[in-house]
Amino acid sequence: MRVLFVSLNEALWGGSEVLWSNAATEMARRGHRVHAFFPYFKDIEETRLLQRGGCELNFGTRPPTRWWKRLASPWGPPLARFVHALSRVSPELIIFSQGALRACLAEIAICRDQGIPYAIINQLTEPLGYVDDVRREMREAFGSAGRIWFVSQDNLDRALHFLAMPLPHAAVIPNSYAGEFEPSPSWPTDDHPIRLALVARLDPPQKGQDILIEVLEQESWRRRDLEISFFGEGPARESLAQRCRHAGISSVTFAGRAATPKEIWNSHHGLILSSRYEGQSLSMIEAMLHGRPVIALPVGGTDGVVLDGETGFLADRIDAVGLASTMERAWTARSSFRQLGEKAAKHIRTIVWRDPGAEMANRLEALATENLATMHSDRLPL
Repeated sequence: MRVLFVSLNEALWGGSEVLWSNAATEMARRGHRVHAFFPYFKDIEETRLLQRGGCELNFGTRPPTRWWKRLASPWGPPLARFVHALSRVSPELIIFSQGALRACLAEIAICRDQGIPYAIINQLTEPLGYVDDVRREMREAFGSAGRIWFVSQDNLDRALHFLAMPLPHAAVIPNSYAGEFEPSPSWPTDDHPIRLALVARLDPPQKGQDILIEVLEQESWRRRDLEISFFGEGPARESLAQRCRHAGISSVTFAGRAATPKEIWNSHHGLILSSRYEGQSLSMIEAMLHGRPVIALPVGGTDGVVLDGETGFLADRIDAVGLASTMERAWTARSSFRQLGEKAAKHIRTIVWRDPGAEMANRLEALATENLATMHSDRLPL
C-alpha cells in the first residue's frame, strides 16, 4: 500500500509528531511504501530517523542550495508542492496529523476533490471563534474523512460542540510518548529540594508558564525549598526569563530541550502541567510511566488520568488560583510523592498502548482495506 502522512506543523518537531511518525515507521517496517510531507525542509534527527526507517520525505520548500540552482529550477509554493507530491506518490491513503483543528484544511480539500481517501489524527482542539467560512471548511473536512482519531475525549467533545454535527466515524485513542513503556527510573537521591519539571514548548498562551510564574511570585513560595525546571524551547524563552528576573524568582531554571525523559525523571520528583489547553500531554504520560506524580490544571487528556490524591493533584479551574491551591495540597503531601508515583505508573499503563506505532498501523491497515462505500460503517476498529 502507498500511504502518505502529512504534518504541517511549522515548528521543527513537537509532541504532535510522535504518534504519526511511530505509525509511519511501523508501516514501512511491514513493507508498505510510506511517504511523509512537511511544509518546509527539515533536516533534523527525527526526520533522519524516518528516512532510516524506510520513509521517503517530501517538502514544501527546497533544501538549502546555490542561488543559480534556485533560479534554474523554480520550486513553487508549499501548496503546489503538496499537489506535486500527490501526483508523484499516488497515495492510496493519506493521514493528516493535525496540530490544531484548523490545520491542513486546504490540503484536505484537494484530497476530497480528487477522491483520495484520507483519515485525520487530531492532536489538539484549540479555542476557536465562530467564523463561518472556516467552520464550513472544517465541517467538510471532518465529514468526508474515513476516520478521525482524537487523543482525548475532551478534544472530541469540543470538536463536536464547535462543528455542531455528528461524527460517527470519530474515536478517542491514547496519545503516544517518547521512551519505553516500562522504563527503569531511579528516584532522586535526595528529597531536598523538591524538584518539579515543566516539560513543554515555551509558549505561554497554550502551555501556561506565566500561570505558574504568577503562583511563584507569591511570598509563601519564595520561602520554600523548591526548584522548578522549564524543559523546552520556544518563542517566549527570553520573555519568561525576564519576568522571573524582574519578580526575583530564583527557583526557576531554563533547562532547554536536550534531556531525555529518563534524564529528566531521574532527577525530578514530579511534573507540573500548567497548560491552558492540551490534546493529551506527552510529558504527562512520560512522567507517569517513570513513576512520577502530576500536578495539573484540568485540561484535555487529564480526565481519568490524573486522579486527584491518587496519581497526582488535579485543579478544579484553569487559572493561577486553581494552580496555587493545587500546588499547596501537593506541597503538604510531598512526603508521599514516591508512593503517588508508583500508583501513577500502574494507572497509566492501563490507559496508553504498549506499542503506539503498531496499534496505529493496525487501524490504518484496516481502514485501507475497506471499500470507500463502507468507510463509515461500524465494522472497522476505532
